[in-house]
Amino acid sequence: MQLQYWNMMTLQKYSLIYLNKHFENSVKIDRRIKIFMAIASCSSIAAWTIWQQFAYIWGVIIAISQLIGAIYEILPFKKRIEELSSLKSELSALYLLIEKDWYPVSNGDIPEAEINDLIFKHRNDWDTIDEKYFKDDVLPVNEEFREIAEDECERYFCIRFGGNQNANE
Repeated sequence: MQLQYWNMMTLQKYSLIYLNKHFENSVKIDRRIKIFMAIASCSSIAAWTIWQQFAYIWGVIIAISQLIGAIYEILPFKKRIEELSSLKSELSALYLLIEKDWYPVSNGDIPEAEINDLIFKHRNDWDTIDEKYFKDDVLPVNEEFREIAEDECERYFCIRFGGNQNANE
């Protein structure tokens, strides 16, 4: 049962890191869109008055900026940032409880039946939190984020628990 608890705990940490990578990426894309729209709008208006002979170029830039502004509301990044922020916050709090329970589990202070109940309770709580978000959207699978999450998760457990541990060691 210790191994099952350890596997559940490491999977949940991996999931948190993976979600954080999506959050960081969504924030980055959202900022880039907003910066482009602001720069295009401000610089195009200023440039239009200065360089009348290139007015059509600046007009196109303004039009593109307005188009992006119009579709920005239907792009998923703004809503994703809000949902991921709340989801990460709730799951992080739950993860801390999962990690806290690892100590008595790893020391054999808890009978196997109770460890099984803990695993079930934590998974159920995790799923309950997870189901509150992303009802209208799905996070795209990102292999790069998966690899980063695996590396960061391994590094975390190495630092936090003193090496690449296994519950059987």
